[in-house]
Amino acid sequence: MYRKEMIHIFFFYWVPLLCYMILIFYLSHQSKPFGGLIVEPADKVLHFIEFFVFSFLALRAFQGSSLSIIRKHFLFISIIFSIFYAFSDEFHQAFVYNRRSSVLDFCADSLGVLVGSYLFRNNVL
Repeated sequence: MYRKEMIHIFFFYWVPLLCYMILIFYLSHQSKPFGGLIVEPADKVLHFIEFFVFSFLALRAFQGSSLSIIRKHFLFISIIFSIFYAFSDEFHQAFVYNRRSSVLDFCADSLGVLVGSYLFRNNVL
């Protein structure tokens, strides 16, 4: 039964986060995601929403961990993990043709993480 429970935890909590991470990486690797239709400053709103959702998925995954130490500190761990992924996403874009890394995009990503985490922690979501 323990093995079935672990498989359920993995698919229910971690697969959505991993799929979302792959989607972010894929879109970041495109030289003109969304056909270049989205321009500044509207893209900052998309960055905020993108990592708002990311933080929710990360919080779910870490809160549902089978390790009690991770469950105990899930909020801190998921915020650090999400902000690190936002940083790695911007770093990755620096090496993609027709893309650039932006501190403002990273700030919008991080703000999305912090607002999403705050709302999740206070049971708004």
